[in-house]
Amino acid sequence: MEKTSIGEMISRLRKKAGFTQEELGKAVGVSTQAVSRWECGGTPDIELLPAIADKLSVSIDTLFGRDETFLPDVGELLYRAIRQLPEEKRMEKALEYVWILQRAVLATNNIPAEKTVTDMLTAITESDRSNHPNPYRAPWYIALGNDYGSMYYGIASDMRFALLLPSGPGGIAAKLKYTEEYRRLFALLAKPGYLDMLIDIYRRPPGQSFTDRSAAARLNISVEEARAILDDLYNHCLVKRSQVSDDKEDLYVYGTENTGQLGVFLFMCQLMMHSNHEPHMLAELCNKPGINDVPGTNALTPEWITKDKDSTSRKAYRITTSSDDDY
Repeated sequence: MEKTSIGEMISRLRKKAGFTQEELGKAVGVSTQAVSRWECGGTPDIELLPAIADKLSVSIDTLFGRDETFLPDVGELLYRAIRQLPEEKRMEKALEYVWILQRAVLATNNIPAEKTVTDMLTAITESDRSNHPNPYRAPWYIALGNDYGSMYYGIASDMRFALLLPSGPGGIAAKLKYTEEYRRLFALLAKPGYLDMLIDIYRRPPGQSFTDRSAAARLNISVEEARAILDDLYNHCLVKRSQVSDDKEDLYVYGTENTGQLGVFLFMCQLMMHSNHEPHMLAELCNKPGINDVPGTNALTPEWITKDKDSTSRKAYRITTSSDDDY
């Protein structure tokens, strides 16, 4: 068997990983010319071998042609890298790794525009909208997409976020509910006081219950109006309700256990709410439409089965029964 030099192996692995000589050189702290010399028969300093192997995601043995099939357990490496950080730093580091994953997913083989798209994404720098003279003109997120799903990433330092939404079997339409169910939801939220009530509920600590009287006082509405809104939200499975009794009367207390859900919903809605002249950063490599069919087509759960719509069949969807009137 013909022996492969370490330079030849570096060249082979670099091309397989999709790196240029310049990118590999920058990653390990040498010039492009140095990498070129290695690949033309030279040998890198032994101290550089760990960095080269890490950048190419191989073992040092692989660089010597001994084990080209080795790949590290990336999941375990990511887990350890994030787990060793202080809790307040873990989300930020996870977002950095998701950005790398999104760029990798977006990369497409045999498409001339790939390098242009990659260069554009790499060139994006963080923006601080709080110091921008016109925050509406400051780019704050980028939309990425291909025929296999959609991705969003917040590049502004004041709001970093990441979303990966694969299309999956049947496309995105098979993950949605019927359009009528969305109309029901939007019509409900459009009623006076409803969204304000939900926001008030979600501003409370997880699991903390309250009465219609306390909600009425906070929102400056009558107790009767607060009770009507809360009961309607309960009937639509948007609020949790339990019955309690004392020596004088029976009453209901309300609350929610998922305090992040509404914030996520409202945050994602604002991705569609572009203001005039607001920059829109898009890297779209799709050949198919974003919604491939009528929403709910072939979906497993296309209906919004609420208490006010179908009080009998909802029992089949219950997972927990902490009280008689829970979700």
